[in-house]
Amino acid sequence: MITVRRIADRNFMGHKDIDVSLPDRGVVAITGSNGSGKSTLIEAVSACLWGRLLRGTKWLPEEEASVRIEASDMGIWRRRRGRIRELVWNNVWPPWPEFPKSPHATETKAQEALNGVIGPFEQWRRSSVFSSSDLATFTRATDAERKRLIETMIGVGVFDNALASCRRDLVVAGGNLAGFQAELAHMTAEFEGWEKQANFIAEGLGVEPPEVVREVFRAKDKDTEETRVEIQDLHREDAALEQKLVLAHKRSEAAKLAYHDAVSLDVCDRCGQALSDSARETLLETATAQIAAEELEIKSAQSERKALKDSLAELSYRYTVLRKEAAKLRQQQQDRAAWESRRQLVEGQRGEVSEQLSKLGNELVDLEDAVDAAAADLEELKAVERVLGLQGVRAHIVARTLSGIEQVANLWVARLFPGVSVELRPDTELKSGKVAEKISLIVDGVGHGDGYDGCSGGERRRLDVALLLALGEVQAGVVGGSYSTIFADEIFDALDYAGREAATRVLEEISQERCVVVISHVPEFVEGLDAAQRLHFEGGAVVEL
Repeated sequence: MITVRRIADRNFMGHKDIDVSLPDRGVVAITGSNGSGKSTLIEAVSACLWGRLLRGTKWLPEEEASVRIEASDMGIWRRRRGRIRELVWNNVWPPWPEFPKSPHATETKAQEALNGVIGPFEQWRRSSVFSSSDLATFTRATDAERKRLIETMIGVGVFDNALASCRRDLVVAGGNLAGFQAELAHMTAEFEGWEKQANFIAEGLGVEPPEVVREVFRAKDKDTEETRVEIQDLHREDAALEQKLVLAHKRSEAAKLAYHDAVSLDVCDRCGQALSDSARETLLETATAQIAAEELEIKSAQSERKALKDSLAELSYRYTVLRKEAAKLRQQQQDRAAWESRRQLVEGQRGEVSEQLSKLGNELVDLEDAVDAAAADLEELKAVERVLGLQGVRAHIVARTLSGIEQVANLWVARLFPGVSVELRPDTELKSGKVAEKISLIVDGVGHGDGYDGCSGGERRRLDVALLLALGEVQAGVVGGSYSTIFADEIFDALDYAGREAATRVLEEISQERCVVVISHVPEFVEGLDAAQRLHFEGGAVVEL
């Protein structure tokens, strides 16, 4: 939204050298005879900000002409002479004695950048500029024209191009999907034929036996041999333990015999002398110790032999298992060798079939992906068509907007025409199921039951003004932002006395929040305004009253 604080032009459409400052709030009343340059002040704003005129003609001065605007905390300066067009804008009022160099290559580039700051021309024209030629645009339009006007105002007209493009894309997407599906069916049949041939070859080849890894086979043989060697070693250890036990038993028997002799003999069997008690006791102790030592040795050897027997049994079992596994691996090697021989016989045919199947398989995957993508595109486009269609989001936006316009319009009507209300009726569904694209205007409380058509000229003017101001307020709401300067060009002149009195009150209310520039030819109306500033134009010059 644009708050215009200052307008300065030179040699612009009949203006000689104009420099007008506007307040942020309050009514600015402008008077002057026809052709004196009153409306040209609004054209100066339009030309400076967008390079175009409200009246639709082109601004191509032969002599140098320039317009400067201070608006919404920024300064804009546009200059033209013949084909020379220049535009500079910054965040300050341009005090330059000479036109500065623009950072943009062309006026068009500068305008594109400026539009990103101030918004499009149409939004400003519909929300901030009200002229007598716009008064009956909405009320006297046909139902279909009224709908198109609102759709243009809120920007849903873009749905038309999008919907047409979507429907064209739908036709293309449907054709693509049908083509992909036909190609997929043909390729699937071809793939199945090659697959049958591959199965026939595979059946002739038989089930593929597992491949024996050489390292695994060698490791198995090594484990078997190592186990066999361990068993032999254990047998040798067992024989040694057995011999150890025999010797231990012999030594034990000898010790027991020595003990018996020490108990029963009276004389030494070696020297023949009588045994003393101390000598006997020594012999008994020695024999007893020897017996105990040999018994302990026997028990230890028996325990070792038992453990060895357990290990031998375990190794023998493992050896048996390893031999069976090694035999199985040998058989698998033989089976694999025989299968490899058979495989080489059919490898030529199978190679061709496999190559063909691989190629067709890849093509089938790509084609299935293409079918899925085409089907998804088609469904997405159908959903988009429903959304963009007359009963989709577009209808929802229009209905919500109509409700807002109706509420705002009735607020304005209540101010300008107490006791009167308006209703906006959107699309209606016909018996055929189609939707009639129209917006009907219903007026209650005036017109003797015939609504707008039954109103007098003065009554129509009040409704025209109320609806025009309502549309402008809604358009301003669409744009968003702060309050914009309003330019009212002779829209109140056709009102009757009561209408102008009501308009005076309305203008005083609006001007509490923004600046309202009112151009009028009616002296009584202008004099009745509580204006913050009064300007009079004559011969392209302005005088502040």
